[in-house]
This record gives sequence, C-alpha cells and structure tokens, in this order.
Amino acid sequence: MVTVRDTTVRWGGKDVPAQEVRVAPFLNDPYRMRFEHEARTEYTFVLSDAVPGGVVRLAAALPAEGDKGGAQRTLAIADPQPAAPAAAAASR
Repeated sequence: MVTVRDTTVRWGGKDVPAQEVRVAPFLNDPYRMRFEHEARTEYTFVLSDAVPGGVVRLAAALPAEGDKGGAQRTLAIADPQPAAPAAAAASR
C-alpha cells in the first residue's frame, strides 16, 4: 500500500508545499506469517523541495496489538532559522 498526499510544512518562518508518502510494504508479503506483528509497520516520508536535501521527516510506526507493544521512531530536520516569536516580531 502506498498513499501520497499534498501537505504543507513550516520552514524558514513560512508554510511551504510538501508531500507526505505513506508506505506499508509488508501487507501482502508472501512470508508475512514469519513476522506477522512487525509486518504491520508503516513508514511515512515527508518531502519538500523548499527544504535543503528535500527530506523533512522520516517515521516508522508499528501499532500495538493485544499484548504486543507498538513502537514509533521519527527523524526530522530542524529549521535552522525558525520564525521569530510573534511578540518579538511585532516590537521591531
């Protein structure tokens, strides 16, 4: 399963266009029975041409099921020049 949707991310103090790509690569894997719990892992990639390198965020999520715990890992690039707080910007 692959889904792609348009979204926006905050970068350089403004909203910029991005795409969110979700992939669940093991849903129809013929060997899924060997790793049934882990096979439900879904990966998310947020990509934008406005961000250096093009990658905003990478994430992997494994939902909890019954007595088996879930897991989530995320790696995101930080904006090196975030927007100034509204109060500071207004006083200039």
